[in-house]
Amino acid sequence: SDTGLEEKAFELYKESEKLAFALDFPKLKVQVLKSLAFQEFLSQNLNNAVLTFYEAIDIASQNNLIALEARLRHNLGYSYYTYKLFDEAQSEYLVADSLWDRVNGVNHFKAITISNIALNAIDKGDLDFGYTYNETSISMLQKRNEPLWLSRAFRVKARYFFYKRNFKLAQKWIKKSDSTLGNISYNRDRMEINFLQSEILINQNKLNKAKKHILKVLDQAMVNKDSFFLVQAYGNLERIEELSGQTDSAYAYHKKSTYIRSLLKENDKVQNIILLRAKMNFGIEKEALRIENLKKTLTQQKYFQWIIVGLLVSIIISVIMYESNKRDKLLNKQLKDKTADLESRELQLRELNTTQEKLFSIVGHDLKGPISSLKELLKVMSNENDTEKLLFGLLPKLNSYTDHVHFTLNNLLNWGKNQMKGEGISPSTLHIKSIGTNVIDLFSEAIIKKEQIVELNVNEEITAWADKEDVNVIFRNLLSNAIKFSHTKGHIKINVTKKENRILLEFADSGVGMSKETQRLVCDSTEHYSTFGTNNEKGTGLGLMLCKAIVARNNGEISVESSENNGTTFFVYLPSKKIMA
Repeated sequence: SDTGLEEKAFELYKESEKLAFALDFPKLKVQVLKSLAFQEFLSQNLNNAVLTFYEAIDIASQNNLIALEARLRHNLGYSYYTYKLFDEAQSEYLVADSLWDRVNGVNHFKAITISNIALNAIDKGDLDFGYTYNETSISMLQKRNEPLWLSRAFRVKARYFFYKRNFKLAQKWIKKSDSTLGNISYNRDRMEINFLQSEILINQNKLNKAKKHILKVLDQAMVNKDSFFLVQAYGNLERIEELSGQTDSAYAYHKKSTYIRSLLKENDKVQNIILLRAKMNFGIEKEALRIENLKKTLTQQKYFQWIIVGLLVSIIISVIMYESNKRDKLLNKQLKDKTADLESRELQLRELNTTQEKLFSIVGHDLKGPISSLKELLKVMSNENDTEKLLFGLLPKLNSYTDHVHFTLNNLLNWGKNQMKGEGISPSTLHIKSIGTNVIDLFSEAIIKKEQIVELNVNEEITAWADKEDVNVIFRNLLSNAIKFSHTKGHIKINVTKKENRILLEFADSGVGMSKETQRLVCDSTEHYSTFGTNNEKGTGLGLMLCKAIVARNNGEISVESSENNGTTFFVYLPSKKIMA
């Protein structure tokens, strides 16, 4: 493996796996699977890597192999972090951290895990949370004289001050990282140090010094064929040349960085899908076994969240089955009188099956992931004795996860009711300003976190004739999308005007915008399309599907105008007074 002979490495690992399972020796099974999983990751066989990690974690957990499970969780967290799945990475790192507390004499591994928690949090944007963990890791590594990992921890600290725009302190800690690394030969560490130094110097307008450092990165990246550092190097050279007034050379570097970046971006997208799909598939395979064992091992505190999932799935299945049986009876009765009704019955059954498949897919993908993360976080919290860490580190995270599950569940239930036909509405005269103000207050925490400005422009007298809960759902989803896809310190405007017998609600943001293809997908009510926000916020893809359905049932219209990097505006028309039949 270390010499790059991948085929031979896989051959030997697979033979070891057969022998270990034939001997039925749990510790040996886990050790072999751990090595095999990491080899799959290094070879970018991500689906196999994640499945193998989870298989090893299951065996380690069942046999109380705590130290091995902790290392597996750490390695799986690194796999997620590499592809910018920060929430999944943090969940695995936090579980690994709690497991190290149950193992004697492993401070070295615990310090490394804490350092990775800090790096993941800071890159995600949780600066203060990351800083606290980084200080803890530095203290532990200094006591154990670990120069390689201490150098990396100093680098994380430099990143913190860089994001805080305190370039003087960032320069201090990157130099400390460089001197601590000494003569240790790790090319990626050297490239990262030189890259961070160039970033700091560019922001200090020391362009000649910055160029020297970034050229070192470019040379090393070419030798190692490292696409990630190549695109970073070309990007910084473009900035330096542009700031120096060298437009021709800046454009040349821009073309190189854009080409490589497009390849990396597409590759990241594919790899993220593979990782998430592997995680979901493993969960589906294990779910049947978990349900069979639930009665034997169930305790109220440990498995409370699984009860919630089970009840939710049972209710949805019962409702769907009830609707299905009712429709079948009606269609069978009509079949006796009219043979021609067969085509209509077949079409309705297909629509119902599509709805069922969407419901199961959304429950399995969009609710299971957050609830699993919630379960792991609760497990960590139950073993945490440090009150300060619990209050200021873990409880905010718990609140964030709970909000996401609540918002997703609310959309899911509304969408489910709308799909099952016959769902009535209760229109009345609504004051739009009051509804808009309440929804903005509901999202105040997310708005403050991203330092955004939300402006509501509406006259007190403007009213709409619609269902109050439906209008609330429209406001919540369109404002949530605007926040999600707007940059930090972005500007969001909600303008409400009267247009003859209708009112127009405009939700305009200054965010990333959408391509023509993305607009086609979000406007197609038959497709469940979702993507990540500017801070990697998760979405379910249900919001716009739900908005389009409830706007239509309130005799309204919805449309969108957008272009990439120029923001998005949604237009919603609703009746201003009762429509006479």
